[in-house]
Amino acid sequence: MVKQMHMVLRAGLVFLAAMVVGIATMASAQATPSPGKGDVWQAQRTSAKAALAASTWVPTPAGALARYYCYPPTRYYNAATWNCTVRSGAIVFWIECSIGGTYTSAPHGPGNYFVRAQCPQGRRLSEGVRAVS
Repeated sequence: MVKQMHMVLRAGLVFLAAMVVGIATMASAQATPSPGKGDVWQAQRTSAKAALAASTWVPTPAGALARYYCYPPTRYYNAATWNCTVRSGAIVFWIECSIGGTYTSAPHGPGNYFVRAQCPQGRRLSEGVRAVS
């Protein structure tokens, strides 16, 4: 009789553990936002004084759509960051992720920017900046 009660108790605990894992999985799936453009980009305008003091100006080649300078990006496993100064026109940033494809930022006009792009899923494959106007 004790052995049967032990087996019933063990089966009940296994069932309870499975229920807890199932509920936790459903809760985390609901809490995780679906990946989208808003989840990828964070841009912050920085002060012109600090950006210009730390950089040497390199003009873009003739025929380019915008005049800008960006330090080489800092690369992470699933993200990249840039420090850029846009003199004229506008630029966009892009990041390619192993899951989800390529994400492109909104255009950034004249000013100084610190931009961070983070893949919502997977790892960073490549990244870049291009002139749009």
